[in-house]
Amino acid sequence: MPERLVDVVLRLYEISKADRYEVGPTIYARRPFDPESDAMVLSEDPIDLAPPSAPGLTYLLAVETAKEVLAVWSSWRGGRTPDPNEAVTAIVHYALNDAYRPIE
Repeated sequence: MPERLVDVVLRLYEISKADRYEVGPTIYARRPFDPESDAMVLSEDPIDLAPPSAPGLTYLLAVETAKEVLAVWSSWRGGRTPDPNEAVTAIVHYALNDAYRPIE
């Protein structure tokens, strides 16, 4: 069952502690990507960027890459942890631009 993208992203912080998602899963979300978008983390191969078990969602980013995006965001900002909206914005920015979100 889909949940909010912001909730999926918040759980990324737990991954390194509890390995809730193993390497390989992918975040899928409903466009337009924003904190309230429906989202799921699935370990299945997409067909045309969509997961077979969740019609209406589309590929956003691999969990491993999303974790890296948040680590870089934090590193570039003196170790600060992004708030939930900043985290979603950083992940969506990377997913759409294949680049880390610059410091503003």
